[in-house]
Amino acid sequence: MAPAMRELSNHPLRLLSLDGGGIRGISELVILEEIMHRVGRLGNVSKPLPADYFDMICGTSTGGLIALLLGRLRLSVPEAIDKYRLLAKQVFSEKKGQGKDGIFKASNLEGAIKETVEWKLGKGYADEKMFENDALACKTFVCAVPAKHINKQPRLFRTWSADKSPGYNCNIWEAARATSAAPRFFKRMLIGDPGLQEEFIDAGMGCNNPTRYLVEEAQKEFGAERTVSCIVSIGTGKPKVTGFKVPSLFQRVLPLELIKVLADMATDTEIEASTMKDRFKNCSDLYHRLNVERGLEEISLEEWDKLGDVKQHTMAYLSNEAISQGIDLIVNTLLGKTSQAFPLGQLDGAVAALNHPRHHFIYPSYQVLHYVTRKDPLIAIHQCLQDPPDKTAPTVVSLLGMGGCGKSQLALEYCRQRQNDKWFSAILWLDASSPTSIAQSFTDIAYKFSKPNFETADNQGNTRFVLDKTGAWKFRWLLVFDNFDNPSLFDNIKEYFPRGGYSCILFTSRHATVRSLGFHIEVTNMSDEEALQLLLKRSEASRTDINLQEGANIVKRLGYHALAIDQAGAYILARDLSLDLYMTHFLDRKEKVLNEVPELWDYRRRLKTDAEVETKLTVFTTWELSLDLISGDPTTRKDKIHVLTLAAFLDSKEVSDDLFGYYGSENSDWLTSCMKDGTWDMYAAQDILKELRNLSLLQNVHIGRNKTIFSLHPLIQDWVEMRITIDNRQTYGLEAILLLSAFIDAHSMDDMSFDRKQVLLAHLEAVLQNESKYRILNGSLENARLLQAASSFGDFFKSHGRYGASEEMWERVLKGRTKMLGLEHPYTLSSMNNLALLLQNRGKYDEAEPMYRQTLQLCEQVLGLEHPNTLSSINNLAALLENRGKSDKAELI
Repeated sequence: MAPAMRELSNHPLRLLSLDGGGIRGISELVILEEIMHRVGRLGNVSKPLPADYFDMICGTSTGGLIALLLGRLRLSVPEAIDKYRLLAKQVFSEKKGQGKDGIFKASNLEGAIKETVEWKLGKGYADEKMFENDALACKTFVCAVPAKHINKQPRLFRTWSADKSPGYNCNIWEAARATSAAPRFFKRMLIGDPGLQEEFIDAGMGCNNPTRYLVEEAQKEFGAERTVSCIVSIGTGKPKVTGFKVPSLFQRVLPLELIKVLADMATDTEIEASTMKDRFKNCSDLYHRLNVERGLEEISLEEWDKLGDVKQHTMAYLSNEAISQGIDLIVNTLLGKTSQAFPLGQLDGAVAALNHPRHHFIYPSYQVLHYVTRKDPLIAIHQCLQDPPDKTAPTVVSLLGMGGCGKSQLALEYCRQRQNDKWFSAILWLDASSPTSIAQSFTDIAYKFSKPNFETADNQGNTRFVLDKTGAWKFRWLLVFDNFDNPSLFDNIKEYFPRGGYSCILFTSRHATVRSLGFHIEVTNMSDEEALQLLLKRSEASRTDINLQEGANIVKRLGYHALAIDQAGAYILARDLSLDLYMTHFLDRKEKVLNEVPELWDYRRRLKTDAEVETKLTVFTTWELSLDLISGDPTTRKDKIHVLTLAAFLDSKEVSDDLFGYYGSENSDWLTSCMKDGTWDMYAAQDILKELRNLSLLQNVHIGRNKTIFSLHPLIQDWVEMRITIDNRQTYGLEAILLLSAFIDAHSMDDMSFDRKQVLLAHLEAVLQNESKYRILNGSLENARLLQAASSFGDFFKSHGRYGASEEMWERVLKGRTKMLGLEHPYTLSSMNNLALLLQNRGKYDEAEPMYRQTLQLCEQVLGLEHPNTLSSINNLAALLENRGKSDKAELI
């Protein structure tokens, strides 16, 4: 199109949107270079300018810089590539170190932009304003957001004065700085009159793909009746989105703030691209999305020295025949060779929904009062569902996690979000806790669908009617199976799946069987900030420094568990407690705190199929539901619960089944379902642990060659311990002591790895904490096995330099053996000598010396002067006296 053609004021519009993405923006220019090359060849134009062929160009961040180069400065694509290459090197080749003002010098970016402006407009024009006087010029805008009011609504810096809210007529370089002020990269940009300035950062976290704002702005400027024939959206390559799901891995390499920026940019961009594609799918050849599929994932936003790699991968992308055909369609439209166009007014909404005007959104309307959005799992759900891999069958995603972790609330929030942005044209919700509840859900839906000859009792007919009706739908919709916690109740859950590839299915479950249905997302703990936000909202506590500190301690102790934190907030609010008092209450009356809920409580569920009323759920009642799902005969179920309970009396962070094995081999009538021919059956134990993990009662299970390691959530540990009686807690505490003793006695300290020793130390500390609560050893001073355990623990602690703990153990051993065997028994004398030796090693000479003398006296009386133990006692006492400077007394001995 020649510039003169702009005089045709009613020609169909051509719109161009450019994503953000750091130095990967060169990919956008390489794609545009190919488009404009074909325009030049077919249109017989030697130097076609994008500003002559697009009526409006917009961009965010690096896309904003390119938009200014092409639209406001009217550069050709080769010129823009050259300037972009120099700019990237000048800006990103020098770091200034991490800090709140960014790791790259903003002055370098400002200087590079000013040089480019002067190169194009002439010397002295470095501070040229954004607004242009030419009404026929290509309209260009870039996106940024106010730093103190970050949301998904960007501020636009335009090259024209809009009729409403025209915004700042700032310098070109200022607009470029604002749109590229990415957090962690560049300091914020101040724009405005002195005293009224605003701080801006780039809009990459809210509208990294600004296509929707391009369409909205075109309608505002050109009117709803004006037609558009081409919307071109160009990306900077699909990022490696999957990595952002596991921040613990990335945080070892990248700062947390940068991870969040990258994750937001990546997910925002692709979700927006899919939304636009779906929105315009009934407008043939209107919307074109060009984005390199692979090759750019590992290239960071600032790696300017990899521009050549970006170009190489982009050229490979352009060589694809399907992509080339799409570019031909764009070129023909830019040259006015197509007549199809659509009024802008019809694009203000979900065009894709025009062919099915009646929608069904049947899902629970309730939301917990103090709901806090959990962004990462919501993003993960949509990543799985936005581009289904199998177009002939439903796409299935399962939210898998322990009871009370917020799976259902996440599913509800996803439904609300996707209804609001018109991603789904229908959403249906099923209670999948049992065949009866799911049948009732289908019956309710059939009634709302106005089923002919509807009968409440016709469960099978109602279900078939709904499946037949939804199977005929030719638009994207969502079916939710909530609380699918007991798969064994169903012959085949897939019988309830709709036909065809237009449907998406979302499960919530605490049972790992759902992994086999399709994608699965582990719903684990809330993030630190999400958990703290929930606690403060629920407790109505102000966001002071002390509350932030105390709140962080509370949510950490509660394992970042959503339901537990909500309960904690309700407990604090009901008693008007300060946050620093909550942990005192928690430690003093943990069972009361974790079982109490207010009268108005959002978390409810029917605990039995035939229950007419819903029960308020606490962290304890929801896990009892999981316990009810344990399979097997009474003996087998008892053994499985026994394993879970015993693990709760150890250190929950890392438990291994071989701890159980040595004790089991010594006690063949113990946990009989794990025994085979009188020895411990590691495979049977693995099966038990796997089932407990499948029910989300264990946090992790790792099966190795010689042992299986597992862990418990800290609140699961609390619950398991408190669900049994005080007497049973003493029994399990005693059993945990004997379990560790059997393992330690069976192993040489010299052959044990450092890591294993550290794990055992953690277990010993846990069992001794239990002992201090239940006084197990003090109450059983005449139990030979317990005394042997205490002796083993004393030796273990001593070998690791834990002399205080070792002394405590040997004192108990001496006291117990004195009571059980008498003061003159050889075992008692040996214990006395060991304790004296330990006291000497700790420098407690005043305590060690009389104990050595007592030991020597008793040995002489009982064993005789020539006995090796007596001689050893003499030697020990003499060495002590020598060390204390009492050489004369040592010689006498």
